[in-house]
Amino acid sequence: LKPGEILRTEDLIAIMLIESSNDAATALTEFIGEEPFVHLMNLKAREINMEESLFFNPTGLDPDDLKRPAYQVNYSTTNDLVKLVKYALEKYPLIFDFLSRREYVLELENGSLHHILRNTNQLLWKVTGIIGGKTGLTERAGECLVVVLKGSRPNNYLVNVILYSQNRFEDMQRLIECSNQSNQ
Repeated sequence: LKPGEILRTEDLIAIMLIESSNDAATALTEFIGEEPFVHLMNLKAREINMEESLFFNPTGLDPDDLKRPAYQVNYSTTNDLVKLVKYALEKYPLIFDFLSRREYVLELENGSLHHILRNTNQLLWKVTGIIGGKTGLTERAGECLVVVLKGSRPNNYLVNVILYSQNRFEDMQRLIECSNQSNQ
């Protein structure tokens, strides 16, 4: 993102979700400020029963001071991330429209090309049945990946979560293979 650029909220969400842009996540907080925004994130987390998650910034990044105690940094659990995904599937399906795209052409209001977003989730073009997924990476959390697969029945989904991995895509492929074998 460049200073002075004017982008639609939808475009910032696309940039944040598809490219994992921390600048876009921060830009989305500018209207009300980062601290109130993070407070609302935590309120929403409690509302949807994410009881083992706490957010300290809008990006999910580790703080600059890595010596902070673990309870003073962003944290979550696989169970809470599944709750978040279920909530998003039900209330905000547009999120999965973005998360399922390999690429997204981002144009400015005047119609000129801003750039082409490329999804950070390598499994989108390797594993069939993925309706979306989100990558993450920090020093404390390691490589992280959430992938949502179509279930065997309509409106049935399989949510897979990998945290603190050294190879999230390989680990996720193994997890998906194991879950497919157990469903047969």
